[in-house]
Amino acid sequence: MEKVLIICLGACMGALSRWGACLLALRWFSDQSLATFFVNTTGSFGIGLFLPLAAKATVEFRLFLMIGFLGAYTTMSSFAAEVVASIFERRYWQAAVHWSCGSLFPLLACICGVWLSSQMVTR
Repeated sequence: MEKVLIICLGACMGALSRWGACLLALRWFSDQSLATFFVNTTGSFGIGLFLPLAAKATVEFRLFLMIGFLGAYTTMSSFAAEVVASIFERRYWQAAVHWSCGSLFPLLACICGVWLSSQMVTR
């Protein structure tokens, strides 16, 4: 039961952080899909940042951060729904750009997070 509560606490904080990040991103971009892109990219960076440290962290910390917080903060389901909506609305170019950038940039952000984390650990 303790593990469930740890995950729930992390998920609650992650969901609220996602909401806040979307509100912030919507100040910069007027398009919801760009806000989702921002959240997925920053969440992927966060996962990449903590992935190398996960083996040294406690089980509770991994449950809280990786599954709870970051699991609730990032979601690719919104991304997929937005790409599909663009396709159904016959905005194929927008769908292609959104899909390719929304796939590539979070991967690059994760790689940058892993690299930064490994630089911090080796010092």
